[in-house]
Amino acid sequence: NVTITNCHNEESKISANRSSVSNLIEHRGGKLTLEKVTLVRMRGDDTDRDPLVYVQGKGDLTVNNVKFDSQRACIQLVKTGDINIATSTFTVNNFSLDAGGNIIYTDYNYNIGNITVTNSIFNWKKGDGISITSQDHGSVNISESTFNCAGGISVKGGEVNVSNCVFEGTDEE
Repeated sequence: NVTITNCHNEESKISANRSSVSNLIEHRGGKLTLEKVTLVRMRGDDTDRDPLVYVQGKGDLTVNNVKFDSQRACIQLVKTGDINIATSTFTVNNFSLDAGGNIIYTDYNYNIGNITVTNSIFNWKKGDGISITSQDHGSVNISESTFNCAGGISVKGGEVNVSNCVFEGTDEE
């Protein structure tokens, strides 16, 4: 289990078991908790698709009061346990991309646990907020959150509950 609290992490890398990782944090198994943390990656190749946080191996993720500021995706989930996100801000500032992407996303063929998102803000003029494309996932519960994105929430199959959310959209084509 790993807990990171009251930290500002800019451009550094915390990773394991991947030789070419550019994720700021990579977590496999156990439980990863981020609380009162700022994760920033403002430089890099426009085609860099690595997220700031990469979780796999049935690991649980808890995010509370975290600021993500990225060139691309913020969180990628692969074969994870439960995901709990609260009172956090996700911003992608890559305006040179022709196509967007997803701020939080899953891979197609991997199962993930329950996902709960509350009181959070998602900002990306050319991308989507949350995309859950896994074949097998637990319930997805999203509430009290704002999506200032080209697209909001996309979930394939399973139980989905969305309440008291704001979808602003953008003027981007």
